[in-house]
Amino acid sequence: MMEKKEKKGLYTIIYPFMAGVLSLAGLAKECFATIFGFWFAQGQHPVGVSLTTMQTITGGTRPAVIHAIHKLEEAGLILAVRTPGKKTFYDVTIPEQALVEFKELYSNNKLVNSFNAKEYTPLTSSSKTSLPQINRNPKREPVITPLKVRPAGEIHCGGLTEA
Repeated sequence: MMEKKEKKGLYTIIYPFMAGVLSLAGLAKECFATIFGFWFAQGQHPVGVSLTTMQTITGGTRPAVIHAIHKLEEAGLILAVRTPGKKTFYDVTIPEQALVEFKELYSNNKLVNSFNAKEYTPLTSSSKTSLPQINRNPKREPVITPLKVRPAGEIHCGGLTEA
C-alpha cells in the first residue's frame, strides 16, 4: 500500500525585525523571509532554495528574485554558495542580537496551523481578534430587474436548428 505523502504549503512569514532592524523592503524582504523561514526550520544550517521555489512563494519574476538575492548578499544578510545546475545554498548572517530577540519572541509559538486557518497568534495579528463567519446557507434575495425575460418558446434563432 502506498503511503500518502503529506503536502506542505509554501508560505512565508514576514517578521517585524526584517523591516525594523534589517531595514528590508519589497521583494528583498520577501526573499529574505523565505530563506530565513527555511533556514530557521532546518536548525539554522545552510539551506538549498531553488529560484523556482522563491518565485512561487514571493510571486516575483526570475530576474527580480535574482536581483533581490544579490541585494541581500551585498547587505551581508545572507551568504550564497552556488553550484551550476543545482540549488543555491543560503546561510543567514543576521546580527546576533536580532536572532536572540527573535527566538525570545517566537520560538515557543506555533505561528501557523495548516489544519485550522482560524487559529492565529497575537504576535502576528495586525488587528484585534475576530473569527470569520461561516455562512454555509446564505439566504438568497430575489433579484428585481427592469429587464424582460422571454420564455424559450418565444425566442427564434433565424431558422437554424439548435444543437
